[in-house]
Amino acid sequence: MKSLSLSLLTLLALAPAALSAQPADLTAANNPDPVQLDKMVVTATRTAVSVAEAPANVYVVDAAQAGKRAAFRLGDALAEVPGLYFRGSPFGINTPGAGQGGVTMRGISDKRTLVLVDGQPINSAYSTGINWSSIPLDDIARIEAVPGAFSSLYGGNAMGGVINIITKVPDRREVVLRTGAGGDDVLQQGGSIVYRDALPHGVGLTLGVSYRDNDSYVGDLIVKQGTAGAGTGSIPVTGATPTLSPSGVASYVVGDKGKRPWDQWNAFGKLQFAMGSSGKLTAGYSYDRYETGFTPFTGYLRNASGTPVYSGTVTFNDPAPLRFSVTETDFLVLTPSSENARRFYANYDQILPQGAHLEFAAGRNQLGSFFVSPRTGVATYASGPGTISDSPSTRDDFSAQLTTKLGGRHELVAGVALQRNSFHRQNADLANWRDPDHWAAVYYDATGRNETWGYYLQDRITLTRSLTAYLGGRYDDWTTRGRARQNPTAAQPALVASDNTYASRGETAFSP
Repeated sequence: MKSLSLSLLTLLALAPAALSAQPADLTAANNPDPVQLDKMVVTATRTAVSVAEAPANVYVVDAAQAGKRAAFRLGDALAEVPGLYFRGSPFGINTPGAGQGGVTMRGISDKRTLVLVDGQPINSAYSTGINWSSIPLDDIARIEAVPGAFSSLYGGNAMGGVINIITKVPDRREVVLRTGAGGDDVLQQGGSIVYRDALPHGVGLTLGVSYRDNDSYVGDLIVKQGTAGAGTGSIPVTGATPTLSPSGVASYVVGDKGKRPWDQWNAFGKLQFAMGSSGKLTAGYSYDRYETGFTPFTGYLRNASGTPVYSGTVTFNDPAPLRFSVTETDFLVLTPSSENARRFYANYDQILPQGAHLEFAAGRNQLGSFFVSPRTGVATYASGPGTISDSPSTRDDFSAQLTTKLGGRHELVAGVALQRNSFHRQNADLANWRDPDHWAAVYYDATGRNETWGYYLQDRITLTRSLTAYLGGRYDDWTTRGRARQNPTAAQPALVASDNTYASRGETAFSP
């Protein structure tokens, strides 16, 4: 079967002005060789500078470049940026499992790479991971990736570097519709629609919704290591395929866990208001839901009559007799599982006299996720006892920044940032591990909170026309507290009861 691929991109200009002929560019007409200006970036210094003047390597990927790469998620758009390594599911073509994943810059832990949307952090409060599926590529104007330590401007989460996603500003009325389907071994389909409009009185409106689903592929194999000897009562089998473990130990593939199909919904809206001649207010909301399912597993072991063997101690010759044990729970994946993300945000920019610039930003990220687990040796593919782990978290961010010039040589950036994180993890028994909506009893309950105040100052000093110096520092004040409780339940009577309260503690640090 040949691969089927369909891609449709429709752009509808709904405004009468957009339908009429546009006047010629007089500048281009009078100057056949217009000057190409360098791209302006804001991430490296928290101020607008050209790529050539930025005191770091800045890699910029704009919407046109992402479109040429047929990007589904952010990882697809940034795949060619040097020094980036993605873990988990930043790539969107057929990755199963989860919406969250990590990114490493220049080998620094993925917990130390900061990801921003319009300057606001979106790293998870619980895992510091990124919900890549919650970032709508249809609304991205450009992406700035800046490897290197930026703890003096952004805090400790930016030791590896910063990725800043900058969204589009409506400049006309348009509707963009994308839909596609294709695949061969991995069937997938999806579509999105985005509406943008530049309304009267300086109001900009953006609305979007998208959906994707994917049949996924077989990605999890069951691998066993054998013990010498047939053993008493072992079941003679065939079908074990020799392989090596990651450490080089002789092992055998005995089955696979089936496919993990997934689907994703995303919706977002954004309003932009012109506040007088020099101010702008932006407010928005986005929602994303990512769900992963399951399909039947496949066992490769067969007994003498050709019947599949999923449990018990089995034996085979390679060439001497070997044995190992299997159970049906070896073949099961931890699904269904789900993740969701809700993001509320607002930014206000004001140009002050003498070119000073004042910025305020506030945002809240609410992330939810759960996965299920079967009870080992008891649960079956369709039912049986198990557990669920549910881990919602919330991240609140607020920042204020003033940029001003002093004389002709100094440009000061001063700011304050507040970050508050909270999470609540609960583990509960399930009578049927495939039914995550009906909990039996909670056996583990943990909560945690932390708060960081950061204060930063940077001076951009123009020494000569070709030499600029940056001096700056950041002071952070961090506190945390939490509690964890565990109790035995009817399904797990052997659990040891505990109740640990972790008193408030904190640290301070200065980053020059």
